[in-house]
Amino acid sequence: QIEPSAAWHQTLSERDGDWAPAVDPFIYHYTFGVEYLLDGSPVVGGKGTWSLDKRNYFGAAPPPDLKAPPECAQEAGRVWWGMFNEAIGNLTKEGQWYGRTGQSTRSRTSDESTELEAAMGALGKELVDGGQWLIGNEKAPLQFFRRGKLWTKWG
Repeated sequence: QIEPSAAWHQTLSERDGDWAPAVDPFIYHYTFGVEYLLDGSPVVGGKGTWSLDKRNYFGAAPPPDLKAPPECAQEAGRVWWGMFNEAIGNLTKEGQWYGRTGQSTRSRTSDESTELEAAMGALGKELVDGGQWLIGNEKAPLQFFRRGKLWTKWG
């Protein structure tokens, strides 16, 4: 059983660019919402600009073709988004999905993100938006976020 969220930094597979896990867990326990800012920074204890949370769909089902997580989001967010889209797509083809659907994963814009982007400059934007970075032969990526945050597997 796994319980991924934006907060755990959980790796589900070793495949790069493919949302399908290399080894499927027996149970994918969906307890926590997966919340990110558009720069890929995880949001813990609140709503992100990109949000995939079962609590968003109490009144209506998720729409087909949910918008992708930010490019630098952790693997758990991409896997969960891919699983949702695959299931909704298959049910839609069978005529078994809901006619009334709710919001997608990017339901609002962030003035804060726009202001930060303007202040970052070209190098800062490239470090943040360029995805995960590897230094030398290291297999552990570095992830740069806005507001001067850096994530590594060591913390």
